[in-house]
Amino acid sequence: MTKKTIFSIIMFVALATSTFYSCSSDGGEAEASCGKVKNIGISSITPTMISFYFDNGNNANSTTVEYGVTGFTQGTGTTVITSNSYIGIENLSPGTTYDFYFTGICSATEKSETVKKKQYYNKSWRV
Repeated sequence: MTKKTIFSIIMFVALATSTFYSCSSDGGEAEASCGKVKNIGISSITPTMISFYFDNGNNANSTTVEYGVTGFTQGTGTTVITSNSYIGIENLSPGTTYDFYFTGICSATEKSETVKKKQYYNKSWRV
């Protein structure tokens, strides 16, 4: 075999075993195969409950929301999972500020980048 033939075989093997990502049309970064949760908003809030709506990212079929009192360490909070595009979180303490982290789940081994939703303060309401 010539050097050119060997190079061609090596290139074919390298191309056959590589993963390719397409570029976005705006010239930005390639989109991850498991896109992050986006367009997070609040649909309702009471002193002890908050409801969020959101859009799952590319290929995500469910979402994990981890939350805790502001400043908690990720991995130590309360975790809930939903396959919907909304979630209600109950049993919050009135007068407490919380942090919420949203992560898209694409498979058992693939998750999106985590998105932190800013802090929310649940006021005590007087009746």
